[in-house]
Amino acid sequence: MTDVFLICFSVVNPASFQNVKEEWVPELKEYAPNVPFLLVGTQIGAYCYVECSALTQKGLKTVFDEAIIAILTPKKHTVKKRIGSRCINCCLIT
Repeated sequence: MTDVFLICFSVVNPASFQNVKEEWVPELKEYAPNVPFLLVGTQIGAYCYVECSALTQKGLKTVFDEAIIAILTPKKHTVKKRIGSRCINCCLIT
């Protein structure tokens, strides 16, 4: 039994998100309607992603909480190393 699904897509590739909308989400809703899923945007370099509603203010506190955490948390710098033709991302905490 699956507890949660992670659906990843590239934010720099519109076809990747389209694939999520047209294939993965409908499939999950059909075959696992009660299992939560997280949508994970990759290749953006953001500290985090949050959603809120300006109309209902749902999630608004989370937006400001994450903004405060981003300010107070030391930044992680990504250093790219080349090994052969592959690029390996390493996390450097300063």
